[in-house]
Amino acid sequence: MKAIFQIAVQDVGLLQDLIFLQFIPLDLQNVSPSPQEVHLLLQVIYLLLQLIPLLLRGIPLLLQVMSLLLQVIPLLLRVIPLLLQVIPLHLQVIPLLLQIIVLLIHVKRFHHILLNICVTLFAL
Repeated sequence: MKAIFQIAVQDVGLLQDLIFLQFIPLDLQNVSPSPQEVHLLLQVIYLLLQLIPLLLRGIPLLLQVMSLLLQVIPLLLRVIPLLLQVIPLHLQVIPLLLQIIVLLIHVKRFHHILLNICVTLFAL
């Protein structure tokens, strides 16, 4: 199959000539197709026939994906308003968390000061 694709790619110019011949009026088409043109056309038809089973196998998968999307969209429509409600809460929580962190830093420093005082008192 890979060889067929390579031949088809090599003969793209010939294929373009075949397509072009279809648009020329009949009275100008006095030349019969060459064996190369017929061979190339048969190869293209063969490739198209090989694509049909792949496409038929892909249709159920495509339907499953569409079904999943149809299930996800209502969930997204429910989640988006909730997210819009949560964002302002997060914006309020962030400064509070920063204040708590600053307080913990101060408490830790104070803890070290108290620990030093206690150690000093017990040392005496």
